Amino acid sequence: MNSPEYQTPVLDAAWYHGRALAWSEGAPPRPEDVFRAPLYPMFLGALYSLGVEWPLGPRLVQFGLGLLNLFLIYSIGRKVFGLRTGLIALALAVLYYPFIYFEAETLVTTLFLTLSLAGTRIALGARGYSGWLASGLVLGLATITRPT
Repeated sequence: MNSPEYQTPVLDAAWYHGRALAWSEGAPPRPEDVFRAPLYPMFLGALYSLGVEWPLGPRLVQFGLGLLNLFLIYSIGRKVFGLRTGLIALALAVLYYPFIYFEAETLVTTLFLTLSLAGTRIALGARGYSGWLASGLVLGLATITRPT
């Protein structure tokens, strides 16, 4: 927590943080903002509007999303291939260091992964049009989180 990079965002994190602050204060999107996907800074801006404070707050929220990701990985593995595969996938995900690293960074990766996994899990359990619609909406949100 004493690292300069922890207290002061750099590069992409600085841009996301700056736009999130502006949006949380009611500033409209600027034309130059369209070179990046809009959902992550809007997500951060919503957190800031709710009183979540930089730098620890967004990271704690992302760690919570990381826990949700572990459940989703297990659930998808179990649904598609059975209990054993779900547990193996969970164990591998728990040990996969990049998940932990990116949860501690103010970057799109964790939110994108959460939305992608949630959309996939919803699709696997879809029974009828409403399930497919919900899956499509969640995957659409993933697309405007990280379009590349």
